[in-house]
Amino acid sequence: MYEIENLILILANLKHFELDAVNSATDLADGQRLEKITGRLVTFNFIFLLTITEVEQVLGGFRTWFWREKRWFVVYENAALFTVPRFAQTHCIDSFQRPFYSTCVDENIFINKITMLELSKSLVDAKHYFPNVRTLNIKCDVVQLENLTFVIDINRLEHLILSFPIRSSMLDVHKLLNMHGIRKLSIMTDSVQLLEQFKGMQFKNITTLEIKSENEFRKAFNVEQLCSIFPLVERLNVKPINKETIIRMTDGFSHLSNASFYLDLVTWGETAAWQVKPERALYATRQLLNSAYTCRYKNRCLHAWISKQVSQFLLKET
Repeated sequence: MYEIENLILILANLKHFELDAVNSATDLADGQRLEKITGRLVTFNFIFLLTITEVEQVLGGFRTWFWREKRWFVVYENAALFTVPRFAQTHCIDSFQRPFYSTCVDENIFINKITMLELSKSLVDAKHYFPNVRTLNIKCDVVQLENLTFVIDINRLEHLILSFPIRSSMLDVHKLLNMHGIRKLSIMTDSVQLLEQFKGMQFKNITTLEIKSENEFRKAFNVEQLCSIFPLVERLNVKPINKETIIRMTDGFSHLSNASFYLDLVTWGETAAWQVKPERALYATRQLLNSAYTCRYKNRCLHAWISKQVSQFLLKET
């Protein structure tokens, strides 16, 4: 604490200060002492990783008139003492529960911080509305769009994650995917069944596609249908995958600018060749014959940057 006090005193014009301390000494968790040195600050945020036994006693030092007037609220959770909303949770699973130890009485401060909502059950008993959710992870097939509108603003969604088994019609998912704001789709379920559900459809708003499956893509997988359903994909992330399917996907997604492929099986010869010149992995790709591209291969993962993004990537590397 002594070093922190000196630092703030030396920086006479300091207005905004954030302190992140690992293995923090317990004297940092002193609201009254911090109050004496932070009065002239406009914003002050901190997170201290430490174990506190007398939690309410420590929080008492942050419940004074000074802290309330500044609206600097403090939470102790998971062996961390931190200010909110700066370090509040951004991820909510099913239902919201405010932190047990907190100087903040307004639960909206926590709710408004939630940007990712994970749903693994029906929304019938939903009690809270999350206005700032940008990522929705659906892990069950009983979520109805009508009920969802009472929980989040679907017009503000940017990223949809599908993690549930595909068993029946997904009319509500179709409607969600047609929302103009949703640009990223993550498929964490049976992609073959999903293609059957989406047959004949197109989602031109999806520019980032992520596919993760327990099984490697087989030769029978309809890559051409996938590329037709999502014709404007620019960024692609697939795991696991084989070399043949990499070529088919790179040819099929005509707007592709960067991609990451996580290979399940790679021969020793391919590994040796790709480590020296990773671009060889895409030599059989017709679409790239007249394109500029660069690749990186490491730990069975092939990253590719195509056309206009190449120069930006190279600049970052120099």
